[in-house]
Amino acid sequence: MIDDEEEPSEEGGEAASGVETENQPSRQREASAEVEPNPAKSAPDLPSGASSDADGASDCDPSAGGGELDSPSRTVVYFWQGREASDLAWLRFNFSLRKDMEARLSRNPRPDGQPLKVEFKRVHQQQEDLYFLAHFMRRMVKPTPTNLNSCFSYICRIPASKLENSAGAPSAGRDQVYIWVGDHAHEGDEPLLEAICRQIYTPVKVVSISEGGENDAFWNALGGKRSYDKNADYMNYARLFRLSNDAGYFSASEKCADFCQDDLINDDVMMLDTGDQIYLWLGKRTSDVEVKLSLQAAKLYKENMIRLQPSRPRQLKLTAKNAEPFMFRRCFHGWGPFYEPKDWSG
Repeated sequence: MIDDEEEPSEEGGEAASGVETENQPSRQREASAEVEPNPAKSAPDLPSGASSDADGASDCDPSAGGGELDSPSRTVVYFWQGREASDLAWLRFNFSLRKDMEARLSRNPRPDGQPLKVEFKRVHQQQEDLYFLAHFMRRMVKPTPTNLNSCFSYICRIPASKLENSAGAPSAGRDQVYIWVGDHAHEGDEPLLEAICRQIYTPVKVVSISEGGENDAFWNALGGKRSYDKNADYMNYARLFRLSNDAGYFSASEKCADFCQDDLINDDVMMLDTGDQIYLWLGKRTSDVEVKLSLQAAKLYKENMIRLQPSRPRQLKLTAKNAEPFMFRRCFHGWGPFYEPKDWSG
């Protein structure tokens, strides 16, 4: 994605898949849908993984209104990489296509103007910063319709093969799309999800359902009615810490507020505070010394939180990689299998 921004601007750091777009961090999503980039905004001859946003044209075209050509500006090229994608695509782009793209994008439309600045940013899935997500207008979110929560709204697309007609046989008609709106969801969720459906599911029939008004077809498509969370208070308390001695001494450092599953370091101990529980997560290559020191640190943290929030006592619990309970996983948006790099040692 290519983005023109005014300088000076703050650098957006790489922060955590599914991909999500909202005005809040990715763990605080109010909608769920999967959107493909608009082909009309794609620049020609761009490699897979790099995308173009035509919004930047206003900084180069005097007739586009507003901006002075002499004002300092820059072009940002985003290279988005999925969690399971190979690094070969990035290497190919970086060493064979980047120089040519930089030369083309740095051309100033004024003959006597200075070359424009071009910045390349590599963005990993679930680690997108807000500058990247802002281009999708809160519409690029990975769907998780089975993980319902009364505080959110969801889009659930049901293939026609899973629908039944009046005789109980599979339907031969079109797919069905449901918008499920939780009792405590934001009031702006429903019109936003309707706009998403009109953009990506036309001409599929869309039915809006409020929590408690679900029909049998809806629950059957999800595999049967199940219990689900009625609140999302944990999102107001969730904090993730890395406990490690890789610097030569033991230390605890808090991860960014918008943490993701890939922030769980396999060589260290991670501590997750959900507001009700304090989990110590052990990686596969965690040392015994780190485990011992992390347990002491977790006890001190628990005692401190009792003083700060006496109304919310925490329970100290232990978990390990690939054995995380649901209460742990729900704090990470888009939880999935861990990405394990291939071992080429033979």
